[in-house]
Amino acid sequence: MGNSKFCPHCGASLADNATFCGSCGQRLQTVMPADTGQQGQQMPPAASRRVRDEGFEENFFKTEGRLNRLRYFKRVLVIDIFTAILSAILEGIAGEGSSVEYLVTFIDIVTLPMLYTLDVRRLHDMGKSEAMAQQVLVLSAVLYIASNFIEAYDVSSPWCMTLIAMSLLWCVYNIYFLFAEGNRGSNSYGPDPLER
Repeated sequence: MGNSKFCPHCGASLADNATFCGSCGQRLQTVMPADTGQQGQQMPPAASRRVRDEGFEENFFKTEGRLNRLRYFKRVLVIDIFTAILSAILEGIAGEGSSVEYLVTFIDIVTLPMLYTLDVRRLHDMGKSEAMAQQVLVLSAVLYIASNFIEAYDVSSPWCMTLIAMSLLWCVYNIYFLFAEGNRGSNSYGPDPLER
């Protein structure tokens, strides 16, 4: 059916005659349309269709639903700023050295699950599965770990050339996440996050 309905609370798909959401269990409101005077129709989810993420877990660890470009950019920026500040503090306290570099790499790896969930929701906005986000997760982990050992290799060595190729691929993926347009209207992952 072309006229799909979604829960105004969680964004899950609804049956045409549903009075409760099968996903979150919330009761669905009914309204009397002003132009027909009939009762019993489901309230159109106009303003409520855009489900806001509230709380740290909802913003950074939720893989369900969709995330538009601007919200994706803002959340990635928050993670990057947090990582940069924490790394600067560690370097200021301990000074430069290999042990600090390992701690910074550890911080980068700890943020990977948050970045992964954002990537998944960004792909959902484009109607795609999380396969590409999984590839970026593996690339990121390898690059973060290898960054501690890169100085031990000659730039022309096959190992370094592989890391450079992986870095370029990682950049291409992230540019795609930032700039690719999401699906207009609802898709199989939920309502359009831009609809108001």
